[in-house]
Amino acid sequence: MPIVSFKKYPQVTLTTPPLKILRPKINNAYFAEAKIENVEVTSTTKKKPEIYTVKSGDTLGKIATKKGVTIADIIKSDTQITEANKNDITIGQKITLPANVASKETKQKITFTKTNTGTIGSDLYVIVETEDFQGYNVSINIKQGKEKGIEEQDKAIMLKDDQGAYNTKVITAVGGMCDTEYTNKDDFADMAIFKIVIDSSDDTKKKAWTDALEKAKDKKTSLYILADAHTLDGQEEMNINYFGDTEEGEIRGEKITNRWLDVDGSWFEVSKAGSVINIVRKWEHWTGINSSSTTIGSFSIGDSDIEGYIAEPHGKATEDSGKDKCIPLGTYKMVWHTSNKFPKNKYVSKGEAELENGFPKIYNENLSKSRGILIHIGNTGQHSEGCLLPGSSLKKENDEVVGVSNSTDKFYQLIEYIEEKGIENVTIEIKEE
Repeated sequence: MPIVSFKKYPQVTLTTPPLKILRPKINNAYFAEAKIENVEVTSTTKKKPEIYTVKSGDTLGKIATKKGVTIADIIKSDTQITEANKNDITIGQKITLPANVASKETKQKITFTKTNTGTIGSDLYVIVETEDFQGYNVSINIKQGKEKGIEEQDKAIMLKDDQGAYNTKVITAVGGMCDTEYTNKDDFADMAIFKIVIDSSDDTKKKAWTDALEKAKDKKTSLYILADAHTLDGQEEMNINYFGDTEEGEIRGEKITNRWLDVDGSWFEVSKAGSVINIVRKWEHWTGINSSSTTIGSFSIGDSDIEGYIAEPHGKATEDSGKDKCIPLGTYKMVWHTSNKFPKNKYVSKGEAELENGFPKIYNENLSKSRGILIHIGNTGQHSEGCLLPGSSLKKENDEVVGVSNSTDKFYQLIEYIEEKGIENVTIEIKEE
């Protein structure tokens, strides 16, 4: 039988049954992109049993609506009521209402997809997969790999964490995602998940990064992840097993492989930030009906002299489909889109050129591509169900801004710019004045 002795009290020993030693493991580390989507969840609320007395004018449907249940729920809970006699209730009749009430609500689900590319200034996630390590902390550094790039080889890169703080090291807890409201949060119980941006508060440093990438081969540089748990406060005595790609450091004389992605074929490649279309919402025009009302803003592009105005639907911003409202403030990526409603030849009958790639569709981790938010021609919110309508000038009525004008010319100018830059290199940032 094994004999256990105590470090602080060596004179005390304990004979135990055979022991199984669990050695915590850091199994993997990689970069990822996140997708957040709305899902409908059914939950059951337990209520106190209630007897309802039918009043004049009551129907079973009215009672169900009043009590937040369905007719089917009442039929299940009251043995006197059936499908056959549900329309025959009488004044003074006692009805047993259901004690358990099912309700539906919209919640969010998050999923992660591995990626090996990113840009300076854009949101990234780093996922560290562990085993037998829940509740403990993990730190990461993102380091310059292969050769000198935006920093000297093996030097840690400056990062901005999800709290807006800048540091070369970021720390989070394994299983921290379990404290969120995502419906699938328990899937991440053994993961340390970091939301970061490769960024610096020093504008001089950021310019040096951009200059270095301009000179680099393919305008990219290679980075890798260093994951660490054994040097953090309170965890120095832990005998952690790392399963990375290469070695850095040791635990009590044993070399550890706690570097990931620092081998050919696995590098994370970062490039400079792409072009940004900056939209600033400034005016609202309300007609009394949401479908014909409009939110209007101006737009400019940092690396171009293209500028103009954007019209969107009116109303409180939402990520949900079918609401005929503008989308939330934030940063968005784009992909090309075609459909029966928006074919490449949509404007040919009006004498305009056929679109080579289709229409830009915008999305981000919160706004699904399925929402179908496009950039297309139009003048007011009446022409949009969430989409962005560019114009060269403002449309006014009685000195009030009500939309945009000259939309066709500005639309084709934007399309030409996006095609020239590559749609994957252009982002949209929407702000309010």
